[in-house]
Order: sequence, then C-alpha cells, then structure tokens
Amino acid sequence: GLNQGVIMLVVVFAVVLAPAALFARFAPAGVSIAKAEGTIWQAELTGLTLNGLPVERASWHLQTGQLLQGRVIGQAQFSGGGLAGDVGVLGNFAGDRRLIAKDLVLNQLPLAEGVALQGQTRARDVDVTMVDGRCQTAQGIVDSAVLVDNAALLGWAGPPLSGSFACVGENAEVAMTGVVGEDRVRLLLSLRPNGTGQWRAELTTARVQTQAQLVALGFAPDGGTNTLVRTGEMRWVPF
Repeated sequence: GLNQGVIMLVVVFAVVLAPAALFARFAPAGVSIAKAEGTIWQAELTGLTLNGLPVERASWHLQTGQLLQGRVIGQAQFSGGGLAGDVGVLGNFAGDRRLIAKDLVLNQLPLAEGVALQGQTRARDVDVTMVDGRCQTAQGIVDSAVLVDNAALLGWAGPPLSGSFACVGENAEVAMTGVVGEDRVRLLLSLRPNGTGQWRAELTTARVQTQAQLVALGFAPDGGTNTLVRTGEMRWVPF
C-alpha cells in the first residue's frame, strides 16, 4: 500500500545518496578502491584493483529510477592502467544479470598478486545475460596479443588468441585459442550466473625454457604431459 511505497522510496534514496566511500569500504571480493568521491548513485573512483587488474580511474552512474522497480542499471567508464572502456551492468533483486561492453581493452592479464603478463586483450560487442540462474544470451569477440607481446619473457613467440562468447550449460564462456607450429594455447573464461567466474589457461609446448618460465609464473604440469595449466577465480559483475 501507500506506506510500503513510502518506505521503499526512503530506502532507495538512502542507498543512492550514501557516500561512495561506503561502497569502497564494503567492496565485493576481488575489488579494492583507494579513493571514492561522490555518492553510490554517481561516483568518481581512483586507484582501483579489479580481479588483480590495476585501474587508475573510473566513474560510475546509477539510474536511480530503476531501483524503485527492483532493478539496478549502472554505467561505468574505466581509464588508465590496465583497463579502458565503457561497461553497462544490469541486475534485479531476482538475481538476473547483464553485462554490456562495446569496446573494452585490457592492457595486461593478471595471473596472481604482483604477477601479470603485459599486452593487449580486446573485447568487442560483448553482451552477456543471465536469467533464472542460467545463461540466456552470450555474444562478443575477444582477441589477445598477450603471448606475442611476451615472447622475450617466455622464450617463445606464442600465437595471437581469439574466441567468441557463447552459452555453455548454465554459464557463459569464451574460449580463446591459438596454434603456432606444434604448440597450442587455450584460454577459457567461464562466467557463472551468480556474478562470479573462473579463468583457465592451458599451454602445450615441448620447449624446456618456455615450460620453466611458465612454472615460474605459477603454471603446473597437467598429468606429466607437455601441457601446463593455471586457473583463477574472479567476479564479472560487482553484485
């Protein structure tokens, strides 16, 4: 009734007018923010780390009218450091989620704290939607030159990688693959309906120097074969 509507309105305004520093203090796992100015509705953030990826600056805008209808629609702009581009995020209280990115550039791939491969990975025309606990639609193309750019570090001129998003079971996945000679690479990114995800990197090579460099980067042999594997957890939306 009227009382419930008034209470909901008060709650919504209390949320959107809360200081952005509150979000910084209670940021989800995988996200850290050095400085936040403004409100949760509209914020300027500096010194971010997203899943190990350093970002110099980000701005955030939330469409407050959608909260009254039980939906969250936000737009973020990232620049500087390891990430550049615009991202749209949608969600509701039922747990549905959507991520939209027209042109997103990652300038490094973090493997662990303080360990990253420098190089450009570009995601274009990404649109991932989760409804009722499963992937409904997934599209977009991802290209990466990170192995080409790290030839000196790895002692091996790896291939460029490319792949496209698709729904696989309840998850959205993109498998980037590349082949050079007898060496093979597969980088799998799996996005779960609950906003978390996992990445898995597999490199198959008989080159002893390259294997040693991969082990130093945290890769592990897969069952005594020439394939080395590394995995990690992440978040693909902040809620």
